Amino acid sequence: MDDHGSVAIGKVALRSKETLALVQPMGDMLVLHSLRWPDQNRTPAGVVPDRPVDISEDELSAAEQLMDSHGPLD
Repeated sequence: MDDHGSVAIGKVALRSKETLALVQPMGDMLVLHSLRWPDQNRTPAGVVPDRPVDISEDELSAAEQLMDSHGPLD
C-alpha cells in the first residue's frame, strides 16, 4: 500500500454497529480511521466558546507538565 501510495476502504464492526473505515500505512503500522457519513457530522456551534477564555499561568504550567510526562508525540 505504501509503495503504491494507496489506502484501503472497508467496514468494521464497533459496538455492534458497522461503520466505514479507511486503513493507511504509517511507518511500520497500519492505521485505521473510522469515517462518518455527512449526516453524522455536527457543526461546532455551541462547542466553541463565544468569548475569549482566560487561562492562568498555573493552569498553563500544569498542562505543559502533563504533556511532558507522556514523552514525545508523533
